[in-house]
Amino acid sequence: YDVMVRGAETKDLIKLGYLLNCDLYEVDSPNLDGVKVNPLSGDFNENSMFEKFNKAKTYAGLLTNYKQIADGKKMLVFCCNIEHAIKTTIELSNAGYKTKFIVSELTPPKQKLNPTEAEKAQYSERLKKYQFYKENFPKHSGPRKKMIEDFESGEITILVNVDMLTKGFDDSSVEVVATLRATLSTSLWLQMLGRGARIDEKIGKS
Repeated sequence: YDVMVRGAETKDLIKLGYLLNCDLYEVDSPNLDGVKVNPLSGDFNENSMFEKFNKAKTYAGLLTNYKQIADGKKMLVFCCNIEHAIKTTIELSNAGYKTKFIVSELTPPKQKLNPTEAEKAQYSERLKKYQFYKENFPKHSGPRKKMIEDFESGEITILVNVDMLTKGFDDSSVEVVATLRATLSTSLWLQMLGRGARIDEKIGKS
């Protein structure tokens, strides 16, 4: 290439008034020692990361912080994997908040012919996850388009997702972003935080 076009940095967009200078709150982060890295993506393995975040203390920390700092405000939550998103949604729903999850559609796992014992165990684990998804989808989720529309309209207060709304999703009325996952990617981190950094003068968010 003869020319490299460099986009504006986040701090510059804040100074120019396009993005908010957000406040950051945190609970005790899980120890990520031993979390595997996906060699293809170069980021943490979702299931390995889930083992660290799937703790009662983490769910309680999210709920406590939300109640104390941003009770009732529109929130977008990023989780490690589908099981994590469902459990987070259930926790927030049980606390009385209008919460739904949006994830990639799961398909039923297929058992191999003449499977080994290891393959039988893998199939059993995948089947449990699929059944958990199917059991909770009718109550805690729905068609992707409708979930997004209901969130944008305010019918849903909290929308929980897994890598669905990091890019190309622009709802400036989002006031809170909760990252219940870790990442080795600076760009992904900024993209997640950016979902709540849009200016929205209609709701006094400026």
